[in-house]
Amino acid sequence: MLSPDPPKDHTGCAFLALVLPQKGPYVAFIVEKASKRKYVKFASTIQELWELIKAADSADHTAYHACAGYKEARYDPRGTPPAQRQYGRTKNNARCSKAFWVDLDAGPEKPYPDWKAAAYALAEFCKATGLPRPVVVRSGFGLHAYWPLLHSLDPERWIRYARGLKALCVKHDLKADPTRTADITSVLRTPGTHHRKSGNRLVQCNELVGPYDLMQFEILLSVSSDASDPTSDGPRSIEDELGRPIPPYLQNRPYEGVNETLSRSFSKTFERSFAELIAEHCEQVRALRDNKGKISEPKWYACLGVLAFAEDGEQVAHAWSSGDERYTIEETRERLDRARQLSGATTCTRFHQLDSEVCECCPWWGKIKSPIVLGRQQGQPHCESTDRIRAEVRDEERTQDQKNRRDHHNQNHQQEQTSQTEQEQQGSSDPGSGPAQSAFPLRWHGEENPNIVRNWLVKPLLPETGAGLISGQWGTAKTFIAIDLSVCVMTGHSFAGCPVKRKGGVLFIAAEGASETPIRLHGLLETKSPITRASFRSPGPRAA
Repeated sequence: MLSPDPPKDHTGCAFLALVLPQKGPYVAFIVEKASKRKYVKFASTIQELWELIKAADSADHTAYHACAGYKEARYDPRGTPPAQRQYGRTKNNARCSKAFWVDLDAGPEKPYPDWKAAAYALAEFCKATGLPRPVVVRSGFGLHAYWPLLHSLDPERWIRYARGLKALCVKHDLKADPTRTADITSVLRTPGTHHRKSGNRLVQCNELVGPYDLMQFEILLSVSSDASDPTSDGPRSIEDELGRPIPPYLQNRPYEGVNETLSRSFSKTFERSFAELIAEHCEQVRALRDNKGKISEPKWYACLGVLAFAEDGEQVAHAWSSGDERYTIEETRERLDRARQLSGATTCTRFHQLDSEVCECCPWWGKIKSPIVLGRQQGQPHCESTDRIRAEVRDEERTQDQKNRRDHHNQNHQQEQTSQTEQEQQGSSDPGSGPAQSAFPLRWHGEENPNIVRNWLVKPLLPETGAGLISGQWGTAKTFIAIDLSVCVMTGHSFAGCPVKRKGGVLFIAAEGASETPIRLHGLLETKSPITRASFRSPGPRAA
C-alpha cells in the first residue's frame, strides 16, 4: 500500500491534476507563519494553484488545497453572517468534486500511534470492502487517502457516496476523521509542501493510481441506504445506524450524521443559551474568558465548539479570544463555522479528555452532556439532584414518622403497664386510694404535647415563627432549593410534597451570586406559576 520510504519529492502539480476536477476555479488555503492569518486565494488552472501553494510554502507559510472545484472566484462582503455566505470556500459555492478522501490522524493521543499503523489499517480496510487502491499522502504524522474518479460529481451526488464512505469506515473500524470524509469544502495538505506544527516535515505522496470508474464505489451507496432505512419509525440513534455501539475513537467526536435526523434531534435538544452563564458554571469555558484566550489550542477549539451554539457566541468568542497573540478574526470565524456544521456543542466528555481534574470537580459532572445547557435562561439546567434531594426528604420524613409512631406506641404501652403496676401496688396497701397524681407530669420525647400548638408555614419543614437551615456541600443546589421554597411560599404551591399553610412575601439576601437570583426566580415562576410580578425583594438594583 505505502512503501516504507516514500519519495521525498513528488510533483504536487501532477497530484492536483489527478484528484481535482478538470475545470476551476480552484482554492488555495494559506496560513501565514507570523500572524497566523488565514485566507483563501483562487486559481483558474491547476498549474496556477500549484504555483500559489508552492510560493506560500517557500515563504514558510502553511498551504493547503481545497478538495473541490468552485463556481465563482469571488468573496462575500466583509461582515456577512456565516449562514448567509454564498461565495469563497463555502458549500454554496462548491461546484463539484472528482475524488473521495479520508484523513487518518496518527501520533500521541491520536487514533493511530504512527503513519505505518494507519497505512496497515487502510490496507485492511480496502481488502475488507473491495475498494480500489487509493493514492496515499503522508501528511506529516498521519495519512490522507484519495480515490480519484474518472468524472466529477455534483455536490448532491458526491455527498451520498461520501456519507456511505464515512459509514463504511465506522463499520470496519477505520479510524478516519469524520469531519473530513463527507465535507466537500475540506482542505488538506498538498504533496511537496511542509508540515510545520512540530518540526519541518515534508508532505510526501506514494504512487499515483487511478482514476477509477464510479461503478467501483457502489458499495458506498448500499451502506448509505442501509444506514437510512426509509421504513424505520422515526429518528434512529447512531448505534442503530451502524448496527453496533459507537467505536471509542468516535464517542467523543461530533458525528455528522449518516442520517440528517441526528442534527434535527440536536436542534431540539438545545434551547437558547448564553455565553456568560455558561462561563459562570463551567470552569473549562471560564478559563477562556478569564485568560483572554491564552489557553491551549485543543481547549480553545473545544470552548468555541460550545460558544458556536450560544445565542451571543459569535461576538463573545472573538472578545474572549482576542487577548492571545495567536488570535485572528478569520481563524476564529472559521472555527465557529466548522463547529456549527457538526452535530452539536462540545461534550463534557471531550472536556474531560482535555482536563479530567477540572471536570471531576464540577458539580454537573455526570449530570449533563454538554456545558451548552448551563447557559439556558432559566439559569440552571434541569438537574436530577434537586429531584433526588426532594425525594430523599420525603423518604426521610416518612421513615421518621413511622419511627415516631412506633416509638410513641411502645412508650404508651410501657406507661400503661407501669401505671397499672403502680395502681395494683397502691391498691394492695391503700384500698381506698386512687391513682397518684403529679403536679409535674413526665413526658417521653416524641410524645405530642397538648399544651403546645405550633403554627407551620410549610408543614412540617418550616415553622411560621422561627428559623430553618439548608446545609450541604457547594454545588448541591442549596440556593436553587431556597429560591424554590421562596416561590412556593409566594404562590402557595406545595414544596417537596409539603403543603404551604400561608402565602406571603419573601426578602431574599444573597451573600454571593446575586446576579443569578433573578434568572433562577424567573425560571421557577414560569414553571410553577406564570405570574408577571412576584412578592419577592432582594436588596440592590436587581430586586424583582
